[in-house]
Amino acid sequence: VPLRALLRRDDNPRTNFDQDKLQQLAESIRGVGLISAIVVREEVGGRYQLWAGERRVRACELLGWTTIPARVFPAETPD
Repeated sequence: VPLRALLRRDDNPRTNFDQDKLQQLAESIRGVGLISAIVVREEVGGRYQLWAGERRVRACELLGWTTIPARVFPAETPD
């Protein structure tokens, strides 16, 4: 999915992101690739709600990626 299409969750339990550790993660991803895709839920208008993978997203942004592998779940539909 395009990184610019991600919607971050306000209720993310992580609130602090150590920049040195994010840089280390980015270097690891640069070296071996992204091993685990992020998890998103499809939203209206071509957007995606991020459910898992905030650190991976931030590390990929540091690398200048414009897209990221994701496991996409469909938007919830009313009954």
